[in-house]
Amino acid sequence: MRVVFFVAAALTWAGCTGNAGFDFIEVHGSLADGTPVNGHNLASVANVQSLMPALGLVVAVGSPYFGPEDLAGFRIEWQAANVHAGDSFPSDINGPVAFYVSRQTPDGGTMLEDASLVNGGTLTFSMITRKATGTFSNMVLSRGGQTIITIDSGSFQATLP
Repeated sequence: MRVVFFVAAALTWAGCTGNAGFDFIEVHGSLADGTPVNGHNLASVANVQSLMPALGLVVAVGSPYFGPEDLAGFRIEWQAANVHAGDSFPSDINGPVAFYVSRQTPDGGTMLEDASLVNGGTLTFSMITRKATGTFSNMVLSRGGQTIITIDSGSFQATLP
């Protein structure tokens, strides 16, 4: 499912924590053509309405990336009441966890990015106190039978708003 959003702006407007305590999303993977995607980028965190309306209010962690190609960022969302330390979930349209890949969509208008929900993979929460930390693996974004990006592994840290 495709949803349009601005990673940084959406979180900033919602009273985010910025990158307090060095919040981040780290990814290790590749595009479909084998181009590596590796990075450890600062993230913004906020309580916001999910990009999937059925999920309601979620904690969202968004991190911009600048390439390769049209890669623009990543976003992790979760329903705080339904996630606890030690839990593992797939990214799913019905939650309680959703993982998105953002790509640039230069259309000449106001929409600069397109977020696509990854179905499947595994996201595990290691700690949820004042900060939430965790790892994710096997995140594969495919559309129309074509793989766009594979995230083999990654991690995140978010200072809870």
